[in-house]
Amino acid sequence: MLLIAALVVATKHLYPMDGIKRYPRDANDPICRQMDWKVWEEEFSKQSSKKTPILEYERLDPQEIWTMDKEQINELLNWFQETQIDSHKPGT
Repeated sequence: MLLIAALVVATKHLYPMDGIKRYPRDANDPICRQMDWKVWEEEFSKQSSKKTPILEYERLDPQEIWTMDKEQINELLNWFQETQIDSHKPGT
């Protein structure tokens, strides 16, 4: 909820609804910022290709787990901790 409120306040600050056209004061003004979506897409595709798909781990049988090397076991345990274990403790 706080994130949504911050987004609304930031948007209203950058694009006020008073009808006055505003121009950037200098090159560092946030109004000048533009997203290079091609670069973002390339970086995003690199990150997603590095991760092992969740379904791959869910389909492992015990024999495959026994034959894993140390690095693969660490990846499996990291995946399990990130996706299967609730890290929130009661009362926090």
